[in-house]
This record gives sequence, C-alpha cells and structure tokens, in this order.
Amino acid sequence: MSSTTYEPDPNQYLIQLFRRALHGMRADRWVAGAFGGDDFSHVISLGKAGEAMAAAAYRILGGRLEAGFAAWPRGYGTGELAGDAPIECFKGAHPVPDESSLRAGSALHAFCTRLPAHARVAVLISGGTSAAVEYPAAGIDLDFLVRLNRWLLASGLPIRDVNRVRGVFSELKAGGLGAWLGSRVTTGFVLSDIPGGEIDWVGGGPLSQAPVVDWPRLPGWIEARRPEYPPRWRRPIELKLLAGPDQLLTVVKKLGARPGPMLTGDARDVGRGLARSLRSLPGGLYGWVGETTVRLPRHPGRGGRCRQLALAAAVELYGRDGWCLLAAGSDGHDGTDPTAGAVVDGNSIARGGTIEEARRALRRADSGGFLQRAGSEFRSGPTGTNVSDLVLAWRQ
Repeated sequence: MSSTTYEPDPNQYLIQLFRRALHGMRADRWVAGAFGGDDFSHVISLGKAGEAMAAAAYRILGGRLEAGFAAWPRGYGTGELAGDAPIECFKGAHPVPDESSLRAGSALHAFCTRLPAHARVAVLISGGTSAAVEYPAAGIDLDFLVRLNRWLLASGLPIRDVNRVRGVFSELKAGGLGAWLGSRVTTGFVLSDIPGGEIDWVGGGPLSQAPVVDWPRLPGWIEARRPEYPPRWRRPIELKLLAGPDQLLTVVKKLGARPGPMLTGDARDVGRGLARSLRSLPGGLYGWVGETTVRLPRHPGRGGRCRQLALAAAVELYGRDGWCLLAAGSDGHDGTDPTAGAVVDGNSIARGGTIEEARRALRRADSGGFLQRAGSEFRSGPTGTNVSDLVLAWRQ
C-alpha cells in the first residue's frame, strides 16, 4: 500500500493499519517459527499473550504435549485455547496483583514440583506476567506488593527498572522460575515489550540470572523491605526472542510507513515532539514504536500513556487541518481499562472541550476522559500479542 493512499476518513485508515500491523505480530506466528524441530513435552505460558502462545504451542505439539500451564491477566484472553488441551489455565490481575495472582503463582509452583525429571520444558513469557502471576518472597505480603506496584506504576520509571524492582520481592521472578524447574531441560521464549528487544527482564525475569544492578532511587519504605538478592541457581537457561518492538517496526514499514526513532520518555513530551515534527515533514504515512511513561499525580483521572501522548499531540496541532495521529497499545489496552488508545486530528480538541480543558486533562493524567468526550478513543479487543506501543501518523 502506498504511504499516501488512504481511506476517505484518515482516522479510520490509521485504525485499519493498526489492526493489520497487529495481525502480523500475533504470538502464534512467532511461536510456530521459533519452536522449529524442538520436541517439548511440557509448556508454561505466561503474560498478556499467555493464552495465544499456549494455544500455538498446543497446535504445534499436539499429542506430544504431556501437560502445560498458562496464566494471563483478566481481559487479555483470546478464547483460542482448545478445550481438550492438557493445560491448566489461570487468570490473574493487571496491572496490580491481587489474590488471584497469588493463586496462579502457587499453582505454577505446584505444577513445577510435579514435572517429571525427563521433562523438556518450553517457557513462553510476555509482558503482563509480573502482576498476573505472583509468588511473594519470604516476609512480603500482598498488601506490600499492591502498594509497591502502585508506586512503581506512578513513578515514571522505565519498564526495565520497574521489572527489576518487582523481581527482587518475588520468589517467581528474578530467576525464581528457573530455580523451580531445577535440572529439567528448559528453553525460554520471550515476546518482548521493552524497547531494544531486551528479554532478560520481561515479566520480571523469571528465567533470568542477571544480577539486579543500577538499582533505581526508591522511597525509604521500599528500601527498608528490600531482600537480599541471592543467586537462585547456577544452570544457565537459554532465552530466545520471539518478537519485540523491532519486529513491529519492520511490519509497520511493510505497510508503507516511514519509520521514526524508538519512543521513550515522558508521554506528554513525546506527543508534543511528534506533533512539532509533523509540521515540517512532507506528506505521507509515518510510524513509531516504543513505550513512553506517565508520572501520575496524586489523584489521576482515566487514561494511559498512549492517550496522554495522543492528547498532547492534539493540543500542539490544535486547529490545523491535514493531519491525524493514532497511539495505541499492541496488547489492546492503554492504562487500566480495555481501551487500545486514541486517534486524534486538528479538530479533536474542539470536539472534546476547550484547549484549556485539554491541558488540564494532561496535568491530571485524565486524557481518557477528554478523548472520550471527543469521540477519539477506540477499542481493538484482545490482540494475542504484546510488543510495545504503536504510533501512526498521516499528513496530507
């Protein structure tokens, strides 16, 4: 498709391209390519793409699969795992763990203890594992984990730092799952949502032996509970990348978009920067991938990093014709509600209120409330993948 060919409604054109891009990133495509000739007898599949990856593994292995375990956050299931699959399934919470997350963690521990010594285990990991499946470290209770995760989500820290902090307070993360698997032959397959394709700390690093270094600056109440970080096992486990932001950008380029640099940093600043760049760019279709952050105020509104980015761009290009921008999560969620993101143009601010109200919404992290009034939010439903956020922009 040409980068300058678009539907009568450019906003709908970007939504269609978003769906096409995610179809190319579905977890089952990457699992099928990664398994190759490996003959696994057992599967563990975790995170937002947990059901999609487990279903793909079962389709590939068929009757050779002796048993499996899958857990994913509520609202992220795709409904594609066959009912006759010999796979235990659990649903946990996201983005903050709850009792269901602890039940899933206990069930995973029990599953690992029952594995026969001859088991050949494929562990499939995607983002969202950290909250959906949890087994707290000794002396750490659910109340502390809830407070910790809420602070981390509001901190604005990069996702790799968030995952490393979570890992220290868990018996499952930071190599804990590897310790549970012991000497069994194990290979890890990671669907990465971290810019740069980093895989060690996706999902809190359940198979990672990497030490926790460059500890970020944290409040005293977290530091006071910080456990020691002992090496949990000495046997290295091979980790293989299924797909990540780089592969998503490749798919976007195949759709005809001109790629931009990886997105990182504060969502509001990034949205402003992209909008300003659009003013000087020639007409056509542009694409960026990555994950920004939002530092939440004391009493935030409704929204997420994608809607924050989109609203900031809409403010910057308020009243200008001939452009539109989509920002959405590849997992089909932005923030804590099942809204994928938003698509905005020069008239979005006027449809949602005033420019002053839009700026106030950005300060309050209430981009979702404003964009809902503007009719700019959209939902994709479960996507079966999680490989960072996608921003598409079209300029006449």
